[in-house]
Amino acid sequence: MKKILIAMTAVAIYLTAPITKPAKADDRKQETNKTAQINPVTLTAASIELLAGNETATLDTKLTVPLPYGFKVFNRNRITTPYDEKTIGTTHVLNLAYTLFDNLNVITETDIGTTTPIQQRIGLEYKLPFPEGSLYTTAHVAMRAKTDVFWLTNISYNPAIYESLQLVTNVENVTTINATGHMASSQRIRLGLGIGPAQFGGACDLTEKGNEGKFSYNCGGFVKIVK
Repeated sequence: MKKILIAMTAVAIYLTAPITKPAKADDRKQETNKTAQINPVTLTAASIELLAGNETATLDTKLTVPLPYGFKVFNRNRITTPYDEKTIGTTHVLNLAYTLFDNLNVITETDIGTTTPIQQRIGLEYKLPFPEGSLYTTAHVAMRAKTDVFWLTNISYNPAIYESLQLVTNVENVTTINATGHMASSQRIRLGLGIGPAQFGGACDLTEKGNEGKFSYNCGGFVKIVK
C-alpha cells in the first residue's frame, strides 16, 4: 500500500508540473549574450609551483584575470622556507595593467614582502608569443625619493615530444638596481617534462647580491600545475 501511494504521488507531481518548452537557438543565444554582459571575465591564467632545493623550499603562485576595456589584474606570491631556520620569507605582487598597443601594457603595481615595506611602482610590460613558447619582460620603478629600477624577463619554450608529452624549459631573470648600483639579481632555471597541466623536473635558482655579486644557489626539483 505504501509503494502504491508513493507511485501515485509521483504521477500526480509529474502531471501537475508546468510544461517547459525546449529553448530555441535564438533564446539560448540571448541568454549567452546576457551572461557575457554580466560576467565579462572569460579567461583566467593560473599556475602553482613547488620547488624543493638544497637550501630552501619555495611555493610560487601566479594568477592573471582579464577585465573589460583592456585591463587585467595580476597577482604573484612567493613563499620561501629555509630548512635550517624557523623563518618564512614572503613576496607579494599585485598589479593592474592596461593595454596600450598589441602585447604592450602600462602597469601600476603594489609590492610587499617580509624584508621590504609596501612599495608602489609604475612601468611597462610586453609579451611576445611564438610557436610553443613566449617571451615576457617588464620594467618598473619605485614611486619614492630613493627609487630603484626592477627588470624581469621570462622565456619559456615547451615543444611537444609525443601527443600530450612536452619538453618544459623556462628561464627567468630578475634584476634590481638603484643609484648606488646593483642591488640583487636572480636567475630561475627550469628543465623537465609536461603532461597535460602538470610539469615536473629539475630546477635551479641562482642569486647575486650587491655590487660585489655575492653568489648563492638553491637547486633541486620542481612540480608545477598550469592552467
